Amino acid sequence: MLLCIGFLTQALLEFELRSFFGKRKMEREIDRLSDHYIICGAGRVGLDLDGEVRVGGDSAFSGKTISRIRQDRGVIIRAIQRQQGMPFNPSPEERIEPGDYRIGMGEHSQLRQLEQMANRP
Repeated sequence: MLLCIGFLTQALLEFELRSFFGKRKMEREIDRLSDHYIICGAGRVGLDLDGEVRVGGDSAFSGKTISRIRQDRGVIIRAIQRQQGMPFNPSPEERIEPGDYRIGMGEHSQLRQLEQMANRP
């Protein structure tokens, strides 16, 4: 019985120490970041977040609404970077314009397809 209590105490202590030091390491890494955006909430549901993809002037997406892109490609546009700023969670009626950088979320294959089409007429 005493051996069992000792084993459980050791396991609990190791878990707590690992959690504590792991959290400190993560916080230090986050503190070192600059010019990054951290987007939370996707969880581990098989979705990927792509980086900034520039929309070319002759892109098939120029002038299309966020909702249209989602209907056609199944990708969620999380943000659009423009010269005047970066609106997160843009409205479905927001239009993609040439020169915009868009950040999307979706299945890996959908994101790669969207990236290829961003600069194709």
